[in-house]
Amino acid sequence: MLDGEADRLRLEHDRAAKFAWHTAFMSAYAPSKSKDFWRLKSLLWRDKPQKRKIDTWRDKFAAMSSWVSSFKKT
Repeated sequence: MLDGEADRLRLEHDRAAKFAWHTAFMSAYAPSKSKDFWRLKSLLWRDKPQKRKIDTWRDKFAAMSSWVSSFKKT
């Protein structure tokens, strides 16, 4: 759950950074030469999304089995 929230915040940050970069580049704040302007990659949180481990059905079954066994009364 926290990973999803962190991903959402990173996505919002990247969108805001891209918007600010493009606005500054097309406005009066742009330098006379484009090579003097800061790079967009330096503003982004990350350039590629992280790959997540894909759970197999065995991993999911083990997790559900342990969850169900926690409800059993001894």
